[in-house]
Amino acid sequence: MADRIPSGASASGAAARAHSSPSCSCSSSCPPPLSDRAPRMLALDANDNAGDLRTTLQAYGAIEKLMSCHGAKDSQTIVAHRDELGALLRLVNERFTQDLDALDTTLQTLHSALGARETLQ
Repeated sequence: MADRIPSGASASGAAARAHSSPSCSCSSSCPPPLSDRAPRMLALDANDNAGDLRTTLQAYGAIEKLMSCHGAKDSQTIVAHRDELGALLRLVNERFTQDLDALDTTLQTLHSALGARETLQ
């Protein structure tokens, strides 16, 4: 598990995904492309991708709490303009898209790897 790149709060999931591309020109410390990884490692990556999604969902939940007023006192303490809230929501939605794409790619690669493994057996 030492050669695994963690994502989410402990490391940048985007950086790990960027190094998964075959065109990576980094040093030899880069992880192998997704297609060259063992099914067990892909399953762990998928778990990390799901963790990234949970973190993004927490951010979205925080925005929801900010926007829903539970009383007159709350609405007076939070002042945000529509364009600021829109920008915040756009960033969270972009992150959701990135996290979902990463999870989808990892799961598709895992599915292919498991299918190839069954064919060989």
